[in-house]
Amino acid sequence: MALYDQAVHFDGDLYRNVVSLRVSRNLADDLSDDPADAALFAQAEIASKPRLPLPAINRPFEAGYGQAVLYPFVRGHWFATRFSDGGHPAWYGSLDLETTVHETVHHFRRRLIDDIGAQAHARPISGERRVYRVAADALLVDLRGKLDEQPALVDRNSYAVCQGIGRDLQQRGHPGLLTRSARCAGDNAVLFDRRYLSDVRDHCYLRYRYDPASAIVEVERTPGQVWLRLS
Repeated sequence: MALYDQAVHFDGDLYRNVVSLRVSRNLADDLSDDPADAALFAQAEIASKPRLPLPAINRPFEAGYGQAVLYPFVRGHWFATRFSDGGHPAWYGSLDLETTVHETVHHFRRRLIDDIGAQAHARPISGERRVYRVAADALLVDLRGKLDEQPALVDRNSYAVCQGIGRDLQQRGHPGLLTRSARCAGDNAVLFDRRYLSDVRDHCYLRYRYDPASAIVEVERTPGQVWLRLS
């Protein structure tokens, strides 16, 4: 298929940007001052959380592996995304930090507007993120030069064509693909098999602050200092 006639042996780091707290918090500390109650709340939280299976071979000893790599490959966490219709896993990483910020700010803003009606809020809404660097070593189909042939690769609203491409590549057994971001001029990688991902390392923490009045998201890398401002 002409769309798949370019491939790259990618051997390098990808940036994975996920929801996470910069400082661990006791989410039940406003319910009781009794340490015994706090322990009970913690046990209840552990019992109610879905468990990630421990991989038998793939580096269970790496700190952050479950959050940075494994989570989207667990069947119960397959959701419709740009290159998956929810019928197979798709892991996303960016080739640079700013691209992963543009990608996740878009979804952060859309979730606030669509799910909780953020426009009705008078005060800014914040969210905290953790960025990992993850090593990838795989032969990836390179779609970055195919935008003239298939402009839907960067359609900002419809994922239909991309989901068909993702399903086809995954069923053919391809490890993944490289594609231009639909949110900025950067590039993303999509992996369909976690065996090609390893060596998880912390890179940085970020804070996103959404202003309902302007719909602008300010991004802090150092607390209190705006690093990026995205409209």
